[in-house]
Amino acid sequence: MSTPFVPNATISASDFMTKLVAFYNDYWSDPASGMNGENYPFQFDINHNHPNSPRRKGWGQDAVKVKGTTQTSVATGQLIEREHLNTVAAQVNAGMYHINNDFLYPVNASYNGLETRPLPNNVLNLVTHAEVEEVRNKIVTVVDANKFTCLDDADSIVSGNGAKTVRGNAPFPDNLFAEQMYEFDNYNHARHFFNSGGQLLTSLETDLTSGGTTAYDGIWTYVFNSIGVVRIGAISTTSNGTNQGANIGLTRGFYNLFPDGRYNILFEASGNQNPSAYGGYGGYGGYGGYGGYGGYGGYGGYGGYASSSILSSGYGGYGGYGGYGGYGGYGGYGGYGGYGGYSAYTSRRLRIEARAQDNATTGKFEIYVKTTIIEDQADLYMINAEMILHNGYKVAIDSPDPSDNSFSRTLVTGTPGSTTYLFKEINPPIVKTVTGWTPFS
Repeated sequence: MSTPFVPNATISASDFMTKLVAFYNDYWSDPASGMNGENYPFQFDINHNHPNSPRRKGWGQDAVKVKGTTQTSVATGQLIEREHLNTVAAQVNAGMYHINNDFLYPVNASYNGLETRPLPNNVLNLVTHAEVEEVRNKIVTVVDANKFTCLDDADSIVSGNGAKTVRGNAPFPDNLFAEQMYEFDNYNHARHFFNSGGQLLTSLETDLTSGGTTAYDGIWTYVFNSIGVVRIGAISTTSNGTNQGANIGLTRGFYNLFPDGRYNILFEASGNQNPSAYGGYGGYGGYGGYGGYGGYGGYGGYGGYASSSILSSGYGGYGGYGGYGGYGGYGGYGGYGGYGGYSAYTSRRLRIEARAQDNATTGKFEIYVKTTIIEDQADLYMINAEMILHNGYKVAIDSPDPSDNSFSRTLVTGTPGSTTYLFKEINPPIVKTVTGWTPFS
C-alpha cells in the first residue's frame, strides 16, 4: 500500500519502485503485462491492434537499474539513497537523448537548487516524494508523448548496407508489383524496433538510360520524386516528399497490421496529387467618361499548368467580370481564373501494402512489404524506363554517442564517480527479396 503523497516527506522503497522504477521500466525495457491477462513476452494476436495496449511501450533495453550496472530493485524498508534517484534519472535522460538530442539537462530532480550537476551520491541520503514526482512527470510529458520518435541517433539505410534493390521490367504495358520481406528475431524484436522510432523505408526511381525514348517515360520519375521516401512507422506511414498521397497512412503503421496475415494498404499516392495554380486577376474596368459609368472589369486569367510540363493539365476557367465602376469611377477587378485541371495521369499510382506473420518453421517474425505501381489505364504508350525499387530501414542506435565524452553528455546520463548509461542500439531486421518486379493487368 502506497503512503500518502507528502512532497517533502522521504519516499519509501516500495513507493520508489512503483512510482518511478517500474513506471519507467515500461518504456525503457518492457511492460510486465498487457491486456486481458496477457504477460510479456507478447504474441502477435488480436491485442496487437488495440490502441491502448501496453505493448505500444517498450524499447527493449535491459531492466532499469537503481544502482550500478546490476541492481534493479531496492528492498522494502531500505532507505532510498541519492544514488538511487541519480541512477534512474540518468537512464531517463538517456532515453530522452534517444528521442531528441536537443533535450539538454531534461531531468533535474536529482540536482540541488540552481546547481547544474547531480548531487554527490553520499550527500543527504534522503529522497523526497516531490523529487521522484518531478522525474515521473518528465516521463509522462516527454517520453510518453514522444515514445515512437528517434530524431538524431538513428541510421537510415535506403539502399546498400543491408537494404535490398529490385531492378528491371522495361518495357511494361500495365502494372507491376514487387515484394520484400523484413525478418525480425521474433515479434517482440519487431515491437522494440518500431516502438523506439524504427521505420521500414521504400524509395523508387527510374533509369531512363535503358530505354525511355518518349516524354511519357519520365512521368514515373516525376511521380517518384514528388513522393520521396515512404516510411512505415509504429502507428503511421508517411513520405518525406511534397506528395503525401491520400493521407490514409496517417493512422496506419506497424500496429495496424492484421494478425490473420492479410495485407493492409498503408500508403497510396496518385501521379499528381495537387491541382495547378489559380489564374491571374482580371484587369481593371475602363475609366468612366465625364459623368459616365466605368466599364466592366476584364476577365480573370486562365488557370495555370500543373508543375511538370509532362503532365499536361487542363486550363482553368475564366474569371468573372468585374463590377460596374461607380458613376465616373473605375470598373472593379475581374474575378480569379479557375484552377488548372488535374493531370491527365492521376490514375498512375504508387501503393504500399504490408502484412505480417510468425514463421512457425524458422521461429522468426516476418513483415512483407508489397510495392505496386499502377499504370494509367488510358495510356497507349509502353513504358520503357527501368523501375528501381529500394527497401531499407531506419533504426535507433546508441544514444548518447559513446564516443562523446563532453561534460554535458556525461553529466545528465551518468552518476558521479559511477556508471554512464546509454540507450543501446536496436538490431535492424534482415531484408530479403521475395518477389521481383512482376507485371499484372
